[in-house]
Amino acid sequence: MDIINQTTATDLSTALYLYCFTRAQKVKNDQLISIDDRYPVFTRSYDGITAVLSQVALKEFVGQAAEKQMKDIAWITPRACRHQEVIEQISQQTAVFPARFGTIFSTDTVLADLIQHNHEQICEFLDSIEGQAEWSLKGFLDRNKAIDELATTALASAAQQLSKLSPGSRYFQEKKIQKEAGKQLNQWLNAVLNSLIQELETVSTRYSTRALLSRKATGAETDMVLNGAFLVDHNQLENFHKKIDELNQEHAQAGLTFELSGPWPPYSFCPSLSGNE
Repeated sequence: MDIINQTTATDLSTALYLYCFTRAQKVKNDQLISIDDRYPVFTRSYDGITAVLSQVALKEFVGQAAEKQMKDIAWITPRACRHQEVIEQISQQTAVFPARFGTIFSTDTVLADLIQHNHEQICEFLDSIEGQAEWSLKGFLDRNKAIDELATTALASAAQQLSKLSPGSRYFQEKKIQKEAGKQLNQWLNAVLNSLIQELETVSTRYSTRALLSRKATGAETDMVLNGAFLVDHNQLENFHKKIDELNQEHAQAGLTFELSGPWPPYSFCPSLSGNE
């Protein structure tokens, strides 16, 4: 959570809550639901940059009671979802610079100062992502299935040589090949993922890696081995989707599958702004 000019803000009953910036002079915000039902979403322009805002009760974000509240999942979850929904609906109209959940400003002057200080950076980012969207790609691996496939491939390659051995020697050699397949799994996986990312970068603008999540977090029965985001131009979207389909077909036999979701606002590619500590 970012609280801008917190000392000054404690003297006020409300603060400005920021969802995102855009270059559009007008956006449709009449149907948007703010994180607080008491205050509507509105826009305010600052030298060519439009801020999408709403008011919030300051006591919900500043003070000891607010600190406890910000740790309450039941309180945060619906508000974080509304924060994201506002950004996503605006992003369907125009390019956006998303703000983190809980970014508030004590006064309009403080917000204007931050925009002025970062004006060039905000404008350059919004211009650079025009006509593009973020797509999330997650990869999952069934390790046992992958090892079996590597072993099968290795045994097929060695079939002629194995056929010349005695039954006993052949048995031990096959077991050795199967054991080696397990040792080679990580090397094979790294090579596949590196090649995959390079291939997808040919039909995307930027790539950002994310932390891998546990099975408990994903709810999947297999391990997450890739968690990344691609910035994709609308003109390349068909090619991007086609490559994902091809990669799934190519690696499904080895237990490696990919899940694509989007389009999303460019959450993974936003630069940090100075002055919003």
